[in-house]
Amino acid sequence: MDHGLAPLLALTLFMAPGFDLGTGSAACRAWELDGYRIGMSRDEILDVRSVTIHKEGQAEVVQRGHFSGVLVLDPTIGLEKWQVHYEHREAEELRAELTSRLGKPVSDETKTMFEDPTNAMRQRRTIWRSDACNAAIAVDETINTGDTASRSVVVTLAVSSRLKR
Repeated sequence: MDHGLAPLLALTLFMAPGFDLGTGSAACRAWELDGYRIGMSRDEILDVRSVTIHKEGQAEVVQRGHFSGVLVLDPTIGLEKWQVHYEHREAEELRAELTSRLGKPVSDETKTMFEDPTNAMRQRRTIWRSDACNAAIAVDETINTGDTASRSVVVTLAVSSRLKR
């Protein structure tokens, strides 16, 4: 066998359309959110749904009545981050779905942002991370109680090596 061709073959596989930046395994394909995966090319992203490009490397996605989010693309790796605000999805439903698909989260913390006799704000953050796939997903739920009761659910899919530990 001509070993001089091995690096060329590896480079060809890496550059092939649809090649996963993680390990290329089915396990890394599980690290997707709303059809987006880390490392997707611009064309792959447009195959998922239309986007509005605001500036080079950033695009907005709005699906009225469902969610709005921002895509961040890096010229060398493709999709680097997808951050989405869901209008009607429940955080517990998302956590259950992600736990079923990705396993136990590496972190699940709740903190009180402020509290007084009539109002409180709490945030719960749950994080799944895969070093092998270089991906992380964080579910952030913010709950306000009292007269201004509200709930917000924001989920982020990102390159894990670029996030603080």
